[in-house]
Amino acid sequence: MVKFIIEKQKVMKISPDYGVFDSTSKRIYISEIPSLRVESLVSQLLKISELESVQAIQIEFDRYKEQHYIEIELYLITEKNDLQPPNVNFDIEDAPCGCSVSERFYNEMISFLEQEQ
Repeated sequence: MVKFIIEKQKVMKISPDYGVFDSTSKRIYISEIPSLRVESLVSQLLKISELESVQAIQIEFDRYKEQHYIEIELYLITEKNDLQPPNVNFDIEDAPCGCSVSERFYNEMISFLEQEQ
């Protein structure tokens, strides 16, 4: 498993043992990764990380039964929880969910995020 945090356009690789970014924040999840190039997806996530209501974005990469999954979790600022979820142009879920992606996309995204640090 590999994990990254994006906080105000700063990308950081974190230990897989690292738990949740902030257990007091409201969390929402991107439920479907659109057909974009890795660079475009990361660019959109960097922009989302600058939104007033978003504290950070945690991206978790995992493999299960020969499938590749990416979970993208948005941490919303607690004081802003009375607001509607931010308009992020992605399908959003309240429950944790990972998106199945190709092995190529999975590896390219990890590589790209490592270069962005």
